[in-house]
Amino acid sequence: MTRKIFSKLRDVLDGIENREDLADEKNKIIFRAFYLSIIVKDEESFLDAVNRFNSGTIVTLVGYIFYSLKSGFRASKIWRRNKDEYHILHKISNLIFSGESLTFFASDLQFTKLNTVKRVIFLQNEALLIDEKKANPEFSHIQTQIEIIRKKGVHRYSMPIPYFNKAGRPTIKISLLDNNKKNDIDFILYEFKPNFSNKSSIIIETDILLSSIDADLTKDKINSVRRNCLVNIVEDNDKISLIATNLLETLDDAELEFGIEKLIVAKKLLLKK
Repeated sequence: MTRKIFSKLRDVLDGIENREDLADEKNKIIFRAFYLSIIVKDEESFLDAVNRFNSGTIVTLVGYIFYSLKSGFRASKIWRRNKDEYHILHKISNLIFSGESLTFFASDLQFTKLNTVKRVIFLQNEALLIDEKKANPEFSHIQTQIEIIRKKGVHRYSMPIPYFNKAGRPTIKISLLDNNKKNDIDFILYEFKPNFSNKSSIIIETDILLSSIDADLTKDKINSVRRNCLVNIVEDNDKISLIATNLLETLDDAELEFGIEKLIVAKKLLLKK
C-alpha cells in the first residue's frame, strides 16, 4: 500500500500522471493529504495551497498533520492560535504515535443560514471539529438576485429555503404566493455546469403532476408551449418538469424574473382549465 502511494506520488510530481482533485473522497484521503503536505515549504504556502486547490476538510486536516510531522510541531504557528486547534492536533498526533488506526468521516453538508454551510468532522466516531463556511460565490449570486426580486414586490414570494438535494447539489426553493394557497407555484433554483462548457448556468424548475395536465393536450400543443415559452419540458414518471436556463455570469434580477415568468405562463397553458 505504502509503495503504491509513493509510486503514484512520484508519477504525479514528475508530470507522468495528472494531479487529482483534492476533495475528500473515500480511499484517497491519505494520498491527497500526503501530496498536499510535501508540495509546500512553510505554513503560509500550505494555507495558500489549501485555498488554491480547494482541498477537502479531511484532506486538509490530515495533510496538516503530515506537514507538521515533516517540519516539527514545535515550529508550528497554526496550533498556537487557540486551545481548540491545539487540542485537535494533540489528539490526532497521540493516536498516530500510539499506532492506532485513524478513522475520519464527515457529516453531510447542511445550511445553517441562507448562505452559510457547515459539516461536522468526526475522528474515531467522536465529533472533532465543525467546518463552517460561506456557500460558493455562484450560489450566493443566485440568492442575491432572489432577494432583489422579493424586495421589488412585483410578485409575492416566500422566504427562500436553501438545502442540498439528493445529489448533494446546493438548491433553493421559493414559492410564488397566491391569495389562494392552492395556487402557489413552487420553484427550485440551482447552479449547473454543462459538459460542453466551463461556464455555469442557473436552472429554474417547476413540476406539474401528470394527473393535473389537460387531458386534451396533444404532442403538438406541448411542443408549441415549449417553443413559444422558451422552456424545456421533461417527462419523469408521474410528473413533468418545466425548466428555464440562463447563463449565471450574466444573471440579474430582470433575467431571473423573466425565467420565472416563462415557467408561470407555460404551466398555466398545460394545466387543466
